[in-house]
Amino acid sequence: GTNGSITLCVNDAPVPLTGQLGGSPDAGGSWTGPDAQSHGSTFVTGSDAAGAYTYTVTGVAPCANASAVVTVNIVAAPVAGTNGATTVGASEAPFPLLG
Repeated sequence: GTNGSITLCVNDAPVPLTGQLGGSPDAGGSWTGPDAQSHGSTFVTGSDAAGAYTYTVTGVAPCANASAVVTVNIVAAPVAGTNGATTVGASEAPFPLLG
C-alpha cells in the first residue's frame, strides 16, 4: 500500500488502520506503533497514541520487505459546558448566558 493519514476526535470509535492505507496493500502484514512496538490492526482512540503506524509486509527473496505508514492525528472533543438554570424576574436587567 501507500502512506495515508487520518484525523480523529479523541472520542471517535475504533478505526481499522489498513483501511487508511492507499493503493492495494497485500494481506498478512504486521503493524508497529509510534513506539516501534507491535500493534494490532485497529486504532483505538482514547487509549492508542497519535503518531506514525507502520504496516510491513515481509518480502520473499530476493525482494525486500515493503512498508507504508498511516499517520494518526487526534483532536480534542469540543466542550459545551454543563447544563445550568437560573430564575429571573420580568424586570431584571439583561445578563450574559455564558460566564
